[in-house]
Amino acid sequence: MVLDLIMLGALGFVLEFLLQRFGYIVLPCSPFAYMSLVIMFIAVTRWNLWGLLLAPLMAFATVWGGSLGDVNDIAATYNWQAYISILCGHLMFGVNYAFYRKDTSKIITSNIKMIGIIVLDYILFNLMQLFVYRLLTSNGDLFHQGVREVVKNSNGEIINVVVYGERGFVYNLFAFLVMLVGAFVFRSQGVVCNVKQKFIDDKRNAELDRIDTEFSIEEAKSENPDTSNNSTDVEGEDSPIQNENVEDETTDSFERKKSSED
Repeated sequence: MVLDLIMLGALGFVLEFLLQRFGYIVLPCSPFAYMSLVIMFIAVTRWNLWGLLLAPLMAFATVWGGSLGDVNDIAATYNWQAYISILCGHLMFGVNYAFYRKDTSKIITSNIKMIGIIVLDYILFNLMQLFVYRLLTSNGDLFHQGVREVVKNSNGEIINVVVYGERGFVYNLFAFLVMLVGAFVFRSQGVVCNVKQKFIDDKRNAELDRIDTEFSIEEAKSENPDTSNNSTDVEGEDSPIQNENVEDETTDSFERKKSSED
């Protein structure tokens, strides 16, 4: 588990950081995710609540990469408030465990159910991110937007960057598409699965295959007589040629005995 989470976290961190660092060239909006949502979805699916250990790492990759952007008003949005709000949003993926507890495979193998889980994750992620971000930027007043002014480098216009931070439902649509498409692609490669359950299922299937093979062998033996016993019986019987040789040898010995008596 540890090695699997380390590899998954390292891959997600590098991709998220690089896309945040240079993604503003294509999508100049903030703060939003690229790969972190699909990584969190896969991690929780594979290891249940243990997958939430990647939440701080992925949130840090998002904020660190975004803060290095060249556009001042966008980069300024990636601050400690954005980090905490994104982190709390990632923790909402733990809700998936409520659906995975009985049988993860029934959820993952069903297209409709998996899409439903992904949509739910996207809604909860953005709601929690908005709630925490508003809480941190408005001094606890959830009904009023906070104010944090930043001067643009391009034309000196003063803007309120908090506005950017509260538009996650729109800015994160790209991450939603990445999570949706990525989930189906990785599922086809056997990556989106509960590792423990898959190990148990593979072991059970291997045992069933072994039993089925043994049953087939026993069934074949019952349908066909044992050729080894037949071959033994054939070897034990004297052939006609052998019987004739024995009779000739007996006749010769009797004639020699008779001539000697004469």
